[in-house]
Amino acid sequence: MPDTMDSDWQELIRDVNETLAQIEGGHRRVLAGDQAWLEGLKKSRTFSRLPADKLAAVLLKLEELPVKLGDVVIRQTDPGDYFYFVKAGRFTVSRRTAPGEVEIVAQLDVGDSFGEAALLSGEARNASIVADTDGVLLRLARRDFDALVRTGLVRHVSLPQAERLVRDGARFLDVRRDTLGRQDVLDGALVIPVDQLRARLAEIDRQVLYIVYCLNGNLSETAAFVLGQRGYNVRVLKGGIAALR
Repeated sequence: MPDTMDSDWQELIRDVNETLAQIEGGHRRVLAGDQAWLEGLKKSRTFSRLPADKLAAVLLKLEELPVKLGDVVIRQTDPGDYFYFVKAGRFTVSRRTAPGEVEIVAQLDVGDSFGEAALLSGEARNASIVADTDGVLLRLARRDFDALVRTGLVRHVSLPQAERLVRDGARFLDVRRDTLGRQDVLDGALVIPVDQLRARLAEIDRQVLYIVYCLNGNLSETAAFVLGQRGYNVRVLKGGIAALR
């Protein structure tokens, strides 16, 4: 029996290639050359969960960005403007933890992606990324990320909808950074600050639907995106806890 997923993927790539052949400019180069990076995209936590039409649209919106050894792609504290995908080369992710102190967070290779946290939260970049080799990045502008990726992976519910879901077995997840001593944590909510989310995934039950909330919805969108990438079933409380006041 043929692999349906691979068959659908190949059909999608053929459609995109046909479209690229009919247009001018940089988009024609995106799928040119070594396409090993496409395997990474196919298996990535972000793009593998998008419907085929949105994935095709993403491929057509990607811009190619050549980089040189030592180039700083992202600087910690800069505003978020693009989502990136590694087409070629290697990159180091580092974070300044104190004056004169830098922590190496991760190494990125072909098929890896980065930059979504600042786009989702609206906050500054939380790490710097530097090219370890010459390479090529593919980038997706914030407006296209919002329209094609965020809407595909982050789903919102109103408070009445959330309350009905909780009655049926869902659970609230409070991801505000500071809940110590707060009186407005919702009944039965699991409390994990967004900064600790990746380190505390074991506390989140994959069999439970979580309604994620923060103060106004920005941090909860980041949390929902991170959890959605990893296969957790989540919704975002529209307007956050501020909507209850």
